[in-house]
Amino acid sequence: MAAASSNLETCDAKEATNRVAARLREQIGDISNILLATSPGIEEEVLDCFSAILPNERIFGGSAADNTDAGEWSLLSEDGVFSAILSAVGMKADVSFGSCLLPPYEKRDQLETITKCEGRVIYESL
Repeated sequence: MAAASSNLETCDAKEATNRVAARLREQIGDISNILLATSPGIEEEVLDCFSAILPNERIFGGSAADNTDAGEWSLLSEDGVFSAILSAVGMKADVSFGSCLLPPYEKRDQLETITKCEGRVIYESL
């Protein structure tokens, strides 16, 4: 296993992803799984960049965001705790890894229909 991160205050998501992928490869060579955490708002771009650089690896994780808009998220890296960072752990094939999603939300009886959206942003629902 290997850990790598890149501060997003000094570069964009693409450059950060390239740096992290290069550091992970330098440390362990072939990567099979990536455990990822990144600042909110760039998750899709980071996933696309990792998929282009390391097309056969499985990626777990994604955003450091929760269900608030406070913007008070922090991520842990080998260099400390930051609010704008891409942090990842790379694992070789011989490391067993799995995941389970346990969302903190309860099922509701009320259903809504999305009536206006753009990409993943919902503007209106009934």
